[in-house]
Order: sequence, then C-alpha cells, then structure tokens
Amino acid sequence: MDPEEEAAFVRNMLGFIERHGLGTPDFITAHIHALDSFGATEMADFWRDALAIYDRAYSEAHRKVRGDMHLRTVAEKTVL
Repeated sequence: MDPEEEAAFVRNMLGFIERHGLGTPDFITAHIHALDSFGATEMADFWRDALAIYDRAYSEAHRKVRGDMHLRTVAEKTVL
C-alpha cells in the first residue's frame, strides 16, 4: 500500500470508528479478540491491520508534535 492509499485507509477507518461509536483502540483490540474467538479470522485480521496502521499514524503524528515542541523550546531558550 503506498503512503497516499495508507493515509486514505486511516482516514476511512477513523471515520468508521467515529460514526459507529466503536471507541478507543483498546475497545478495538477487545473486538479483535472476540472475532478471533468466534473464528472470524479474516475480519479480525482486517481490524488488526487497521489498528496497526492507526497506531503507526498516531505515533508518527505524536513524534512530529514532540519534535516541533522541542524545536520551539530550543528556539525560545536561544532567543532568551
């Protein structure tokens, strides 16, 4: 999956989660375990992949915010 397709997939999954009130990644993990226990492995794999992409996108966004905050702090200390 190329980066644009992956970004579109994440947006679609987040929209689906929000529209259907599926809640947090912890809830989705519980949902995955339930699907596995009922033998719905294809659907569980779909949610597992979606959660992995979501986690990666969230981590990258969080890392960028932390990096931007660090750069801003360093710049402020330099200016002072």
